[in-house]
Amino acid sequence: MQRYLLYPPFLTVHEETDFSDIWESFCLKLLKLEYGTNEIERRRPPESGIDLFYRSGQIAYQCKSTLNDNKFNIKIACNSLRSALPLKNTLPWALYTICSNNNLTGNQITALQSVDPHVNTRGKDSWIELCRRFPDQVKANFRTLCDVPENRIHNDFQLLINGELDMIRKKLSFKPINVLIYHHGHDQIYNFVLSKTLTISDLILITRRLFNLHETTKDYKGEVQPKPFFKINDTRYDEEQRHDITLEELGIDEHSTLLFGLDIVFPGGQLTRTVMHANNNSNIHQLSETEIVASIFRRFDASLDE
Repeated sequence: MQRYLLYPPFLTVHEETDFSDIWESFCLKLLKLEYGTNEIERRRPPESGIDLFYRSGQIAYQCKSTLNDNKFNIKIACNSLRSALPLKNTLPWALYTICSNNNLTGNQITALQSVDPHVNTRGKDSWIELCRRFPDQVKANFRTLCDVPENRIHNDFQLLINGELDMIRKKLSFKPINVLIYHHGHDQIYNFVLSKTLTISDLILITRRLFNLHETTKDYKGEVQPKPFFKINDTRYDEEQRHDITLEELGIDEHSTLLFGLDIVFPGGQLTRTVMHANNNSNIHQLSETEIVASIFRRFDASLDE
């Protein structure tokens, strides 16, 4: 059965980047599906405590999200409700609903009811039930979790002939942890069994090998150079310099989530991002970075099924 995890990086909306916007957009989608209407409107800031409004149903919605392990901020929710009260007769709304990706506690609901006794709350269980009612419609909003076999690292031939495998094998035998690695443009999240003793440079080397980035360069006759990097604690780590800091020193623990990125460098050292394309002077000028990155992940995903 599909697991519906209502926090990043599992929940995603391709048009949004900030999770508060992702959650608001996702709530709007599910509410439209539930009521079978496109009448529900999304209000842009300043929204006066009302993010979504269902005019004919006279329902005002405030979307409040928390990241994994963070606490729901009841003070902000109460302030939003207070901001919406003056609009009760002008919009108008009859029911105010707090939409949260977590289930609220009894004390939190009581705090909201002290502002408006008729306030309604919809928590995690309510949204998961809607996801189960409309699985096909929400499928694209959830990244799937994929376990990467441990032997994929241990049996890497290129690491073996380069003399690097023994060192990495020894490190992997100490302080093993499951680490989730994902890319913004891909719909899978990979569960790797790594070690706290690995350095960031070790991790970059492992991912370069596992994702066969050398094969991508061969495929395009040297015209494409994929450059892997990681974004950890708002710091970018890439191959331009050696990084001897370990995962443990960076606070990476069991089930930590790491953002994996790929820069694609074209002839002349031109570096592009997702929305940019190759140099027009190149013989692959019709191939975008997005397509190249997608092909890298297709190759890797197919290899997991072998």
